[in-house]
This record gives sequence, C-alpha cells and structure tokens, in this order.
Amino acid sequence: MEIYLPSNILETSSFGREESEICRHDQSQQTPFLDLRFSKRLLVLEKKGMEIQYQLAYLSTLGGAYHLCNRPETAFYIALRQEMIGRLLGSHSIVIRAKVFQAVNLSLLGYPKASKNLFKACKRVAAANDWAGMTAFVTASEHWLRGQKALEGGNVSGFVGLSEGNNTEHAHVCERIEGSS
Repeated sequence: MEIYLPSNILETSSFGREESEICRHDQSQQTPFLDLRFSKRLLVLEKKGMEIQYQLAYLSTLGGAYHLCNRPETAFYIALRQEMIGRLLGSHSIVIRAKVFQAVNLSLLGYPKASKNLFKACKRVAAANDWAGMTAFVTASEHWLRGQKALEGGNVSGFVGLSEGNNTEHAHVCERIEGSS
C-alpha cells in the first residue's frame, strides 16, 4: 500500500535514517511515498510511551498510598523505581520528582542529612535549568516535610510562614485533633 504525500516530505528530518529508507520515488510516476515500516515503528513507540506513562502513574499512586499508610521504607523503594524509569526515559523532571519523594521518605526514616542533601541537589538542578515550577515543587515539598516534622515534635511554631498570633490557633486545632483520636 502506498501513501502519497506532498514532495516536501523529502525535506523533513529522517531521524538518523537515510532518506532513501524512509522515502522512495516511484520511478514511473516520480511521486514520493512514505515507507509504512517507519510509520509502524512510530506507532509501536507511541504505544510503549503510553504504557510507560501508565506504569509511572501506577507507581506514583502506590508510593503515595504507602507514604500515607506510614510505610516510608516501601514508598522510598517505589521512588527508586520511579527514578530508574525516569533515567531510562531520559526525563530529568521525572528523576527530580522521584528524588524529592526519596528525600521525603528518607527524612521520615530518620536520615535528615541525606534528605537535606537530596533536596539541595534537586533545587540546584531545577534552578540551573530555569524550571520555576520544579523549583517551587521541591521547595513546597521541603516546607511540607518541615511542617510534618514540627507536628511530630509538637512544635507548631515550626511551620514556615505562620505569624506569632496564628500559633495559638493552630495549637488549638492540633489539640482538638489529638483529643478526638
């Protein structure tokens, strides 16, 4: 089956292949057509990409569930798997997000110095690439972790951004939560 395309198909990128492999000329009509094997390869890659996105979403859901169930060791190992997939894909944003999840779980496992170093490394990479959204994600995760650690220690004033007047209000909320459990 031949798919006829405009003649500018020869001017497009061949993704490292010789143009003769992708486009051929029908000698009788001098009309270029696309080699269907190349289209099939693209469809296979698209399907694999969709499967990988599904696997990442699945891993992220499991990691979050284990984290919420207070099983940071399992959540940490899931974040390691996410990092591995990100590295295989060559996606720096997936790797940074996985590193942030690892940092959070390392801190919960009692390794605050390793956690702090991971947060610093993630911020450095995000800032070097001018990824404002990723920098904000790393910073927000770090602030959330500080808040959790402050709640664990009973130090409500450890929350970033709370004014002195709000501390008593938050302390009352914490007392109500502790009293109801």
